[in-house]
Amino acid sequence: MDYKKIGAIIFFFFILLSFIFGFLFIRDKPLFVDENTHYFQINKFFSGDFSIASSLTTIPGYHYAIFLLSDIFGFYFIASARFFSLIFSFISIIVFFVLAKRMSKNYMTKIFQYAFFPILFPFFFLIYTDVLSLMLVLFALYFVFCENYEIAGVFGILSFFVRQNNVIWMAFLCALIYYDRNGFRINFKAIREFLIDIWVFILGFIITIIFVIINGGFAIGDKSAHPAFSFHLGNLFFILFFFFFLFLPLNIYNFFKIIDFVKKKKWVWIVIIGIFLIYMQFFIVNHPYNFLAPEYFLR
Repeated sequence: MDYKKIGAIIFFFFILLSFIFGFLFIRDKPLFVDENTHYFQINKFFSGDFSIASSLTTIPGYHYAIFLLSDIFGFYFIASARFFSLIFSFISIIVFFVLAKRMSKNYMTKIFQYAFFPILFPFFFLIYTDVLSLMLVLFALYFVFCENYEIAGVFGILSFFVRQNNVIWMAFLCALIYYDRNGFRINFKAIREFLIDIWVFILGFIITIIFVIINGGFAIGDKSAHPAFSFHLGNLFFILFFFFFLFLPLNIYNFFKIIDFVKKKKWVWIVIIGIFLIYMQFFIVNHPYNFLAPEYFLR
């Protein structure tokens, strides 16, 4: 009897059961935040209007996928759109499982962390682009490991048509391919062979450049709130703020080690003060979205 396989089946059943309960809890709730924009775009497709809503910032690949599935199965409700998002979510978990099993001995722990990661978990059930985008990137990574770079590139391009910022992950995958094959060795022959093998990725980069030039930036709609070529530290501060809470057990466990380290390494105080001065200088919360529904969002 293979207890590992039985354990994996039970574990996936537990995740599936959790997702079913999560979906049943949220399926008939009113639309949340950006769900309004995404569902509005999907409804435009239902009505035969294939123009892009002015408030939509992404290429509507996700919206067309939801529309197409809804049209095939004859479902045209908020609950059905959330259900198809849930399907994408569960597929992403399966792909993540395959990758985690390949990359880590503690793959079951990794699956649990992925499936119930607090920042990601709510999006598994909502009409948002995030999970389909992530699923396509995971597929691209899987085919990179399989050394099928053409298919990996196809999934990379598809992910771009769901969220334009996935071009960063396309670049990462190309760097990963080169490193896996050549390490840090750089020579003309290695680069030539590399460029030949990633030709689909190169096509994706060309598509990205053409899109940015024609569109005048990465965001399709609401461009003023999504400037393409500007540098902001707000998200970095936001991530650091949540780091404390997301890794609270580790922070508590290492608290006295941190205190001891700071006592022994006096120069750390210079770094801390310097970082604090940078924070005071660059912590600016004047983005228009920060003034929308202030009673709802923690900014």
